[in-house]
Amino acid sequence: MRLSRRLNTLLSLLAAAAAAAILAGCGRPDATPAEYPSRPIDLYIGSAPAGSTDVIGRVLAKSLENVLGVPVIVHNRTGGGGSVMATQLLNSAPDGYSLGMTISHAYTGNPVVLPETTRYAVGDFTHLASVSKGQCALVTHASKPYRTLDDLIEAARRGEQPVFASQSAVTRVVADYIARVAGVEFRVITVQGGGETMQAVLGQHADFAFSGGPHVDHVASGQMRVLASVEETRLPTSPDVPTLKELGYDIASCAVFIVSAPPNLPAEIERTLAGALEQAIRSPEMKALIESLKYPEYYLGPDEITAVLETEADSLARALARITAEAAER
Repeated sequence: MRLSRRLNTLLSLLAAAAAAAILAGCGRPDATPAEYPSRPIDLYIGSAPAGSTDVIGRVLAKSLENVLGVPVIVHNRTGGGGSVMATQLLNSAPDGYSLGMTISHAYTGNPVVLPETTRYAVGDFTHLASVSKGQCALVTHASKPYRTLDDLIEAARRGEQPVFASQSAVTRVVADYIARVAGVEFRVITVQGGGETMQAVLGQHADFAFSGGPHVDHVASGQMRVLASVEETRLPTSPDVPTLKELGYDIASCAVFIVSAPPNLPAEIERTLAGALEQAIRSPEMKALIESLKYPEYYLGPDEITAVLETEADSLARALARITAEAAER
């Protein structure tokens, strides 16, 4: 009898606990996509404060707040060229309350170039929108004798070994690929970010470098020269300068500022976020900021930006495969 009473009591307690859990779940503010959003959203930025990505992300957060009606709280997660932030995002709950902003190389380049430390692929995320993009180019100091990329290649063939300033593994792949195709060698120095890249070129510590956009003002002032566009198209600020592909180098890579979410985001929440981001990105405040930074307007929705990222990842993978194969043959 006592055992039966104890069993009944235990079953009653378990039933009550289950009912309480169900009621608690139903009462959560983020319980259903239809109620989203009902609390603050965290926006993790994969770069240090005061850089272009951070500045754009903070203004975007304010614009997104105005659209969604809830606070958007900015957190900086630096390291690994955006990989630290991307890894955190990958492991976050797919509830719409964790978003990440970084440049495309974190998703397209790092998994290809640094597979031993990057535990994700470009398709492992829910990519929501592009905000803008850099003006990616190979640049040199205006006093250098290189008027074109071909001039620099010819100097390398004469044994001069031009010095390349590399700010990431992705930019190093671009330089290595050009060297392999042209049959030349470059010396490489490592710099941190766009600011140090500009210092290296302006101080003539490097003969050329990959720039994501900070060079634009220096080109306009006559201090620098663009040797080639590293994008699929020519640059709006240097329309007379050919792309690498036009010059015979089958590679293209650019720093696109993108907003992503964890994988398996519910479709209704994805639609809400994508629509809100489009409104925020097209807001007067964002347009004014992008113009002041001399970046182009470049909004793409989820399907379009995902396709762009996959194309860039494929381009970098092919370039790295050629570099690796030719190195193995030597």
